[in-house]
Amino acid sequence: MELSVIVIGIGLLVFLAHLFSLMFERFHVPDVLFLFGIGIVLGPVTGVLSAESFGQFGSLFALLTLLIMLFEAGLDMKIRQVLGALGPAMALMVLNLVGSIAIIVPAAYFIFGIPLHLAFLVSILVGGISSGIVIPLAEQLKLGDKTKAILALESNLNNVVTVVLILALLQFSDTQAFRIFPIISETLVGFLGAVVLGGVIALVWSRLLLPIRGIQDSIFTTPAVVLIVYGLAEFVGTNGIMAAFAFGITLGNLEFLKVRPLPLLRHLEAFHLTLQEKNLFSGMVFLLKTYFFVFIGISMNITNIPYLLWGVAVVLAFLVLRDATARLVLRQSLPSFDLEILKRMMPKGLVGAALVSLVANQTVQDLTYPIILFSIVFTSILIFWAKRKKPAASSLAVPVADRPVPPPPFFTEEVK
Repeated sequence: MELSVIVIGIGLLVFLAHLFSLMFERFHVPDVLFLFGIGIVLGPVTGVLSAESFGQFGSLFALLTLLIMLFEAGLDMKIRQVLGALGPAMALMVLNLVGSIAIIVPAAYFIFGIPLHLAFLVSILVGGISSGIVIPLAEQLKLGDKTKAILALESNLNNVVTVVLILALLQFSDTQAFRIFPIISETLVGFLGAVVLGGVIALVWSRLLLPIRGIQDSIFTTPAVVLIVYGLAEFVGTNGIMAAFAFGITLGNLEFLKVRPLPLLRHLEAFHLTLQEKNLFSGMVFLLKTYFFVFIGISMNITNIPYLLWGVAVVLAFLVLRDATARLVLRQSLPSFDLEILKRMMPKGLVGAALVSLVANQTVQDLTYPIILFSIVFTSILIFWAKRKKPAASSLAVPVADRPVPPPPFFTEEVK
């Protein structure tokens, strides 16, 4: 393929991604669905591109996407918010994850005959919901503050749990000898070391950032430090992904840590991204997401019909699971329209997809990608249907006895 064609394709893809983002805002159809479709057309349908043609760049691209996205998610995960909405969000996250394991592990083991540890990997990878889809959707649909807070916290908590469990399972599967307790201790020490390293570097960086911001063209320094944190953690033998995530969480909660009784923390300055830095991170996530979901579409196996039927069947089972868990956890605590939307919010997304690429197992990819694709398709259809059935504003009045209890002050805060 000529270089000029490749350059035109890259530019056209960015242009289309902006168009898809506009469609997401107006029609609530996730832009990643169209990106997925472009990848499928370029890859398995026409054969223009293949996952093998990217070589090592594919894994590197997945890693960069995961690091930047988890760092940004860490910045947005405020400890006060976690404490304020922990109950319902944690319950939804745990119940859906356990349900995913119960649905996928026996089915994948008996139907496809894959090893149990790979079946567990698949179930955890698709056990949560995508923050990159549900948070913008909640804003666009004008859901209540409490509903938006629950969805944001549920999806971000799932990011943490998914990363921790997947990395732990990968360490187990890479170990030849079955040494359960030594492996658990090594994993915990590695995670603890990563958290400490990421946290310490965040404290140091918070002190250095103000003078560094005076340097011309310094907006790339924080993304550069994210990569350095990952590299240092891997070099010293801890987990680089967890270190980058801890780096983001610590920077995002310096104002909370400042009031802690430790003298070292009393002189901290609250960390806030400047407008330029916010735009930079937003642009980086946008570009990485754009090309990564196209890459997933290119990598997807659409010639094997059982895998596609598997994806549809699992997503239908997840729909039943999501409905049951939402009713169980929330009952009458949300307005009826919010509850109907929340019951349909089951799109899988970027964290799971990026981790699938890092797993580098074709069977895991073949079982996971259809679930991600069809979960986004079904969510889009169901939300469109729920919007059409939404009653007029004048008919939304709820009897006093049935009105939800006013949310605590936290839920009145804006949640990204």
